[in-house]
Amino acid sequence: MRHAYAWIAGVLAAAAIGFMFSALLSRQESGEGALAPISGFPKLAPVREIAVHRDGEDTAATRLIGDPERIRKILDGLAAAPRSHFDDPEFMGTMYVIEIKRGDHANRFFLNDLRGTGSYLGGKIYPENPDRDEVWSLPADLVGLIAGSVTPESQEPPLLYLSTSLTDSYVDVSANREVDRSTVEAALKRTLLQSGPATDTPASYEVRWIDDRHFRISFSGLVPARSLRFSLDEAASASGESFRSADDSPRNVGVLFHPAATQAIRWIDAEGREALSVALNARYIQEVRVGGARERGLILHRKDRPPLLVSTATGKQQEIPIPPAWPEAAPSFGNDYGTDLLFPDRLQDEECYVAVGNRNVYLLDRRTGQARFLYASPTPIYGLTPSPDGKRAAVLVGTDNGLGDDSDVVLVSRDGGNPVIMKNAAPHSHGHGSLFPARLSWITEEEIAVPDLRESAWGMAFVRITDGRARPGDFPLLSEAERLSLEKQLGAGMEIVRYYREPAGGSNRIALEVNRNSAFVPEVWIVDTDGDSQAVWAGAGYLLGWSEAGILIADLPAEGYQPEPVLSLSPSTE
Repeated sequence: MRHAYAWIAGVLAAAAIGFMFSALLSRQESGEGALAPISGFPKLAPVREIAVHRDGEDTAATRLIGDPERIRKILDGLAAAPRSHFDDPEFMGTMYVIEIKRGDHANRFFLNDLRGTGSYLGGKIYPENPDRDEVWSLPADLVGLIAGSVTPESQEPPLLYLSTSLTDSYVDVSANREVDRSTVEAALKRTLLQSGPATDTPASYEVRWIDDRHFRISFSGLVPARSLRFSLDEAASASGESFRSADDSPRNVGVLFHPAATQAIRWIDAEGREALSVALNARYIQEVRVGGARERGLILHRKDRPPLLVSTATGKQQEIPIPPAWPEAAPSFGNDYGTDLLFPDRLQDEECYVAVGNRNVYLLDRRTGQARFLYASPTPIYGLTPSPDGKRAAVLVGTDNGLGDDSDVVLVSRDGGNPVIMKNAAPHSHGHGSLFPARLSWITEEEIAVPDLRESAWGMAFVRITDGRARPGDFPLLSEAERLSLEKQLGAGMEIVRYYREPAGGSNRIALEVNRNSAFVPEVWIVDTDGDSQAVWAGAGYLLGWSEAGILIADLPAEGYQPEPVLSLSPSTE
């Protein structure tokens, strides 16, 4: 995971410079050239010598600058330097102490050399005890006059920083090396992918260079509900160094999408054509099994409207009526996913269990909307599942109110009898410090499968309902052969959010949602794990299933990234 954190930090750093990158571009377009100086840097002439120290003023001077012409150029550059402020951005760099000597007096400044990073700046300079506005931005050539060449220990490996504007369809790219421009064009031409059928008109793009380290890729012609993807792994520096990440992270992968006028769930066939669609006006999507069969459905938790049950096989929609007020309800617990309702993993008949406000359990008649109160939990509810005969529900509740990751299992009877509480039966069963739903399933008459997050997000434990004892278990996502095939086609270290196998018998194709790009946008891929065929990119979106009608992909919201708004079925039910 250390590598993943490293590239995420790089992405966040790129996001921090996005605003100033745009300002630099707008000045270039308006003919202003460099940033307009609002200087005020102290006037220090006449200067006889400039001493440059590494790691503090008490060390021996790294450089002594006494040449009058060089000193004049440095002072002229400082006089023209624009004011800045701290963290604009200043996420890394090499620190120097600069002594500007005038007669027997020396003025000391700190210089942060940012040339070895992906910053659009060369560096920052400020006095020993600066006021809030006593910070000045310096171009790279001026930092070079003062500090000399970038030291090897402060020079990062060749890196690109991508900052994506989902609303305006462009990606800003900064590099910590001068870039070979031809390699950028070649990488885009070879790796650009677009979702949708092949008959769609391809989106076009333009690369606009700010300088040899900064450029913007602007896209046009992307139709609503379509997305595109590209990789700059094949780009190289002017000296021939590759920008490909040594740890195979997706930091150089960009993904953009054009929001649809109406967010929808779409059934997509193997050629990218849309077979069905259902409007998606939902805060949260919950996957369930319907009836005694293995039919799957999606419950759309809609804003200010009753939930909607959608068949993944046909797209048929059925509203689930709910009472205008829930009887005997105790005050709700706040959650992190935006809806007060939580259904079980199975809807066995016309009556089903439902949790309201992450606290109250009811038996809901899905025909009439009438609800009967069964239980109020003193701690937050994370999930529930009905017994095979429907006479009881197992409810996963927090062990305490502190949002720790341990849980109790409570057995609630359909007839309203006294609940059975199994303390600490499901340790490590949900995320610490937040309240998102957890997947669980009553898999046999005697055992309930609950999440176990100690090993992986897909780990499971089995709780025996007779005594609350748990045994560890695991449901590997894929076989070893399938995993190796995925790594070969998509790269190692991917985060698989969920996957579905093609419903046709004998097929080795898998649709999977992964997070593997610099914009943190979920992507859907179709992979044939038996053979050498190339993986097919289905586009950006939330993967919700694979039925005979096609692969179900939910459009992303127009505002872009948000926490995953989907609760899928437990892998124990596969």
